[in-house]
Amino acid sequence: MRRSIAFLILAVALLGAGLPARAGVTLQQGDILVADAVAKAVILIEPGVTDKSGNARQTVVYQGLNNPRSIAVDNQGNILVADEGANAVYVIDPMTGKQDPPKIVRTYNASLLQQPYGLALSGTVTAPVIYVTLGSNGRIATIDPSSGVAQTVCQSVYFQAPRALAVTAADALVADYGAVPGNQPPRNPQPGDVENRSRLVKVDLAACTQINFLCSQLQTATGVAINSDGNYYLSDSAGQQLLQVNSTNGACTVISKQPQYQGPREIALQSDGKVVMADYVAGAVFVVDPQGGAILRTFSGGWLRGPNGVFVVGAGGPPPPPSGSSFQVVNGTYVWKITAADLQANNTAYLLAALMNRLVYQYNPQQQQAKDLVDTLPPSMEQILTYTPTGVQIQGTLDSASKLVISSIGPLGS
Repeated sequence: MRRSIAFLILAVALLGAGLPARAGVTLQQGDILVADAVAKAVILIEPGVTDKSGNARQTVVYQGLNNPRSIAVDNQGNILVADEGANAVYVIDPMTGKQDPPKIVRTYNASLLQQPYGLALSGTVTAPVIYVTLGSNGRIATIDPSSGVAQTVCQSVYFQAPRALAVTAADALVADYGAVPGNQPPRNPQPGDVENRSRLVKVDLAACTQINFLCSQLQTATGVAINSDGNYYLSDSAGQQLLQVNSTNGACTVISKQPQYQGPREIALQSDGKVVMADYVAGAVFVVDPQGGAILRTFSGGWLRGPNGVFVVGAGGPPPPPSGSSFQVVNGTYVWKITAADLQANNTAYLLAALMNRLVYQYNPQQQQAKDLVDTLPPSMEQILTYTPTGVQIQGTLDSASKLVISSIGPLGS
């Protein structure tokens, strides 16, 4: 009897957290992918799709990894995961539009790939290159996606404990955790040697020269990203903070330090410039405003247990979807402008509700999203769908329970 009750409690908990994907997964712009070391899984967070409690929907895309550290998406829509515990980089097909669940379709496990931590993609659309940092030998390596051959990049450049990296056409930026108590001993234990310190390292991939960015505030660098100004963001695990590093003069500024931070790991940028940060110790993913340092949104609970890596789908382009739908708040009124193409593709209450809240998140992530939209919209769906040829403009306000009260529905541009 006790076992039955325990199983029931576990089953209810799992249902509340979301279930592993039973069919193909569709990745939308603004979705967040997480490499979670405790759950040993890739988890999809859909910021624009909320349940009745207001929580973003989570889906386990793939479970059964060892110690996933970093995550990315290639030009084919495949998910790549650097698994430090398995000494491998996995390619996961999300099986979009298919009835089969996501699956591993390729494993890169050349002998060189010992303890892959950071993961980034570069090169061209037709000839991409996979870059990884290796904890075992303190180097950067590349993987040829076609042959699977791995080779060291810039043999003369080494790191104490390389973690995340970001790659441009000419350079690699590496967050070096450093040789600190509890980590491996210094690789080059000479007094005053900067390689023993935690740092941000910029490596010229052609000349194999390096620039060390040393921040007095930095304790253990774990994540790195390049912002639209060409400057760098750096997450600090032991310092429990987020820094900005000036790419020209190396000046370091703490831009966010919140009590909720317990062990920051990788970071990624949304298309609007906001920082998404995985926190392994807090078991959470934070969306941070780099201008004021405030936490705009927190994703926790559900399947999230120990987030290491994060990736924002479709980041790097402008916030609006390709079809041009948008959202804004005018004098307290919520205004959605849905194009004909988007309305045709999202012609059910469930799909339209997901699109509308996704637009809120993309255009104004600190704004309250509408709850129970999937229940609110149906009485109006017939009227809304009459504007499929032209697109629709929906206006309304949120009541005290954050539910949408529609005030007007008309053709796009009305």
